Amino acid sequence: MTCHSILQWNCRGIKANFNELHILLQQCNISVLCLQETKLSPNCSLYLKHYSSYHIYSKTTSDDHPSGGVSTFVHNSIPHSVIPLNTSLQAQATLLTLGQTITICNIFLAPNTNTDLIEIDNLVQQLPSPYILADFNAHRPMWGCSRQNIKGNLIQQLLLNFIL
Repeated sequence: MTCHSILQWNCRGIKANFNELHILLQQCNISVLCLQETKLSPNCSLYLKHYSSYHIYSKTTSDDHPSGGVSTFVHNSIPHSVIPLNTSLQAQATLLTLGQTITICNIFLAPNTNTDLIEIDNLVQQLPSPYILADFNAHRPMWGCSRQNIKGNLIQQLLLNFIL
């Protein structure tokens, strides 16, 4: 049985943190890498040796700075396919075979964006089960945060809807 590792990292700009990423890739056997807040523009993509890469590029702010963006990297040894999503959210989903089939949805919700439960639920309904979601910028004491925010309330409600 092969052990696979999935790394999720809100890197707050991959260019500024590329050396740290390089060290992580050298020291860890990472199968899937999900980066959020990459701040990459379409003319500045990032590719990693031995990985297939998929990007949702950053949006440009009013002062011409890139903001947000997600990048997913899957080791070339892992069978996978991209799942097309119908959403305005910065989200990218990949179906992976890691001993069993699993979906990883790499998502970034900027702290200052307004997102509603219907929009998140519509995204989740498009994902084959089982799935892993990251990064909502959602804070709640329920999952170890010292504070809570509106996105945390939304994700808690989403979780409760699935349980009930």
